[in-house]
Amino acid sequence: MFKELVKYLPELIILLISLLYNIARMMSDLGYIKVPSWMLSIDVPNIAMLLILIILILKMLGEKDV
Repeated sequence: MFKELVKYLPELIILLISLLYNIARMMSDLGYIKVPSWMLSIDVPNIAMLLILIILILKMLGEKDV
């Protein structure tokens, strides 16, 4: 169980960061919290997508070598 979780840990961390960013952005739009403008200017979803693609490519290359 733990070994399977560790296997997907990088993807889960990136997913959680992206979700938290989107929640913070929505809460800022609704006026519930004050988010700094520098945080809103960062394009987190696209960076997260790029990181996921890089991780998947590296995992596929690692499986080929085995």
